[in-house]
Amino acid sequence: METVGDQKAAMHPIGSGPYRHVDGKQGDFHRFEAVPGHWRKTPAFRELVIRRIPEPATRLAGLRAGEIDIAQVFGDYLEQAQKAGLRIHETPNAAQYWVILTGQTTPDREDYCPACPWAGEPGNARSLENARKVRLALNLAVDKKAIMKGLWKGRGSEIPYSYYYYPFNRGYSSDWKLPPYDPERAKKLLAEAGHGGGFDVRVNPYVQLVAQDGPDVMEAVALDWEKVGLKVKRVPEATSSFGPKMRLRKSNKTFSVYGSPPYDEPVAGWERVIHSKAAFNLLLDGTYDEDIDVAMRELDPDKRARLTHDLGQKLYDGYHGVMLGMKSITWAVSRKVGAWTTLAYVPAETNYESVTPNP
Repeated sequence: METVGDQKAAMHPIGSGPYRHVDGKQGDFHRFEAVPGHWRKTPAFRELVIRRIPEPATRLAGLRAGEIDIAQVFGDYLEQAQKAGLRIHETPNAAQYWVILTGQTTPDREDYCPACPWAGEPGNARSLENARKVRLALNLAVDKKAIMKGLWKGRGSEIPYSYYYYPFNRGYSSDWKLPPYDPERAKKLLAEAGHGGGFDVRVNPYVQLVAQDGPDVMEAVALDWEKVGLKVKRVPEATSSFGPKMRLRKSNKTFSVYGSPPYDEPVAGWERVIHSKAAFNLLLDGTYDEDIDVAMRELDPDKRARLTHDLGQKLYDGYHGVMLGMKSITWAVSRKVGAWTTLAYVPAETNYESVTPNP
């Protein structure tokens, strides 16, 4: 990569998988061919072409026309795919969804906003508690059941912890509940925090890698917030430009919907996205650096599980993001496809070598 650059290096990847990359164009398509006699499994399909098709309607049209065989579909497109005779492949509860409340960062970052109602001023206990009330209000104002029923078509669950903590992780607590839909209490909390008249927020309804229905979910959240007095400004921006701004904490305090797969241990996810030195800020950063460092250094599994639980409790009690629940990821597959074994809890296309033809 240092010699030829990222673009050229991407065209000649080095790997040991059952498919070999033979051709492609970044942002368009990549063509692969099966490796004969592969040590793990020789794919049943000799050629694999992965295409970038951002629009779900275009993906569905391609499936109907027989131009593509596997594509992620969601929302109303699920019903359309089923009516077209396409089979639905589902990975249950594969993605945690939450709204990133940007601005909860360290003073050296451009997004740092102690004056923002949801962030608060470090060192000022009253300001921080009022900000926590605002964040709880933002959670209570959102009708999660309506999102699950209307947008996710019932393919999801109210498993509450939206920040990399799954029920199968050690230390998970059954006491953690998804904040209920309670707009009246949300209004009361906003008033207690000094924001009874509401305040302005910016949201970016963009398509995120895992939350491909991000625009629809963000709009549903925005409409609910407007009902409790918030003034929501929609500022659509593509992932290609918004993503780097998020990494640099230069998003102009813009909220967005995020979807994430699980980690083997939650603290591994937290180190990546809420530590002040992390590559991303997908929740907050700086506040829990020491907790993360201590847990990451602990080698005893039982002690690390307790430390993870304790930090998880702090994050839950802080309501640093708006928890939306878990969404199942669904794909429509053509009649050409027989069996396909995807990885549990992984919200991306995996194990293409396991795809078998329909007899």
